[in-house]
Amino acid sequence: MWLLRIANRGRWMDKSASDPNDLDQAAKDVSLRKNELRLSVFEVEDAAEGDWVATLLALTGRPGRLEKIDYLLISPECFAVLGLAIIPVPDPELIKDLSERHREVTGMDQPDVAKALAKKILEDDRCQIIRISEGQLKDRMMNDVRYQAYRREI
Repeated sequence: MWLLRIANRGRWMDKSASDPNDLDQAAKDVSLRKNELRLSVFEVEDAAEGDWVATLLALTGRPGRLEKIDYLLISPECFAVLGLAIIPVPDPELIKDLSERHREVTGMDQPDVAKALAKKILEDDRCQIIRISEGQLKDRMMNDVRYQAYRREI
């Protein structure tokens, strides 16, 4: 099992857990966002399912123009070692396939926990930062039957 979080690739690529500036930047992606009470993530079985979920998020969860999406695949151990709990929280605003995988991380409102989580992620060689380009999204939308229902004008 992995947890997927939308992120900014520039904050994670070639970054070091021992560099305070890198940690500050990475922590921005695992900090509570505006209107979040708990950290929003998606549970996926593997990298292939993570790619599918991120593609669905890009195609259905972003109004307006189709654009690249960056995401983290995070080992659940990164959360567990910090005593953070992951709970299922279906989101009725999402399509069914995403809503069923939606989870929230409790305890993220504690001081410095985002920086501690960013450090654990950067230290864990299994965690990945992945980008799906606009071109890849267009190709999937046009040519992959799994995404045909989400096709839109581009």
